[in-house]
Amino acid sequence: YDPFEPRLFDFPRITSGYVFTDILKYTHQSTFLYTGIWTHFVHPDDVFQLPDVSNTSAGNYVFRNQLELGWRKTGEAGKGMYDFWEAYLEEVIQKQPSTRFMTVSDGATITRDWRQSEYEFTKVNDFYNVTKVSKNKWSNRNFYWSIFSEKRNELRMEQQFEKLGVTFSKIRFYEGSLYTVKTKEPTLIFDKDAKLKGEPPFFPSEVYAAVKEDFDDYARERQDILFGTDEELTVEPSETIEVEEVIQDSVAWLVGNERLKEATNMLAKQLIKADASDSSTFNLFVKYLGYQDALNTVWPFLDKVYLEKSRDISFDYLDSYLRAESYPSDDLQDLWIVRRIGHVENKLTLVKSYMSSYAVSNPEKLKQILLDLNKQQPSEEAYLLYIQFLIDNEPETVIKELEDKTPETHPSLCGLADTIAYLYADAKDI
Repeated sequence: YDPFEPRLFDFPRITSGYVFTDILKYTHQSTFLYTGIWTHFVHPDDVFQLPDVSNTSAGNYVFRNQLELGWRKTGEAGKGMYDFWEAYLEEVIQKQPSTRFMTVSDGATITRDWRQSEYEFTKVNDFYNVTKVSKNKWSNRNFYWSIFSEKRNELRMEQQFEKLGVTFSKIRFYEGSLYTVKTKEPTLIFDKDAKLKGEPPFFPSEVYAAVKEDFDDYARERQDILFGTDEELTVEPSETIEVEEVIQDSVAWLVGNERLKEATNMLAKQLIKADASDSSTFNLFVKYLGYQDALNTVWPFLDKVYLEKSRDISFDYLDSYLRAESYPSDDLQDLWIVRRIGHVENKLTLVKSYMSSYAVSNPEKLKQILLDLNKQQPSEEAYLLYIQFLIDNEPETVIKELEDKTPETHPSLCGLADTIAYLYADAKDI
């Protein structure tokens, strides 16, 4: 979700336009191969931004319609935008037959469900079984998996798919085939006796070593670009460079040795023991959870701080977290807003913001909040909020609530006079 507007979902744009160059095709295919997602956007200026010295709309970028294409045809016999676009879509369907074309809102829902899920991987012989272990429910009931097989093992792989009773498609890829498997449940469990032919072409440890070597090369080159290497660094005798010692089993040592789960556990313990909020340590805690794709762990931690340590500290950490992230569900959002309402001194302002800015998933809870507000901090504005709530959620109770009220005692209700009159008319009480 967008960190500043929870009702929005940030989806990166991968490609745009009607004509696909080799670079655009590479961008699309490589990103799709890695994530299974392709987002495409069409600009109005893909049509009318023509290369002309008088057209300054492109700024420092290339003109979007460089070829001066028409929609159906260009010139006497040239193809138009529609033809280029249709040809590329046909190419995509041929290369990736399992591609599902959908709106951004539908795609964002699936992506959100996927990103909030956690899976368990278990090696059984030559296969990995995958099971969704998080309890979040998906809006879409179909699950898709990408699996690569060498050519020599394609028959055995497809026999396993047949035993599982799943549907699949495949394309030729890298001396083998890339399968897209569709299941009805968030699990992929292979036969316990299933085996593949021969030794794998590479082992995870080899892949890790190669990737780490590439990353180290990249880091060195980036350092050279940012800071330069022409001048040799010299240190005058009078200068002293202090190198911080990394203590074994410290957070820094655990992170350096890629034991991130242990590092975040250690940070959580430090935060729980502290008597005051420590934003820098908390931000490190969140950062390393993000590296593990385990940001949902923040919420039970915040619960623990709120229930067992300090409500003030829990809200400090919550505010810090929400500057960059967002609530993963409406239920959690409701829970923490209600907790904050119960905690702050000026409840009215927060209740008004809650009612106007968020979709309330628990009307009964909101009703109790409004009743408490009118009891603890009674005011005309608080009572107006309560009556508005009854009109929206329990209109049949409004007349009884207003039996002993008059415009003189509650002038704030005058703005709702028409609505209240209709309720009396519907009840035949006029």
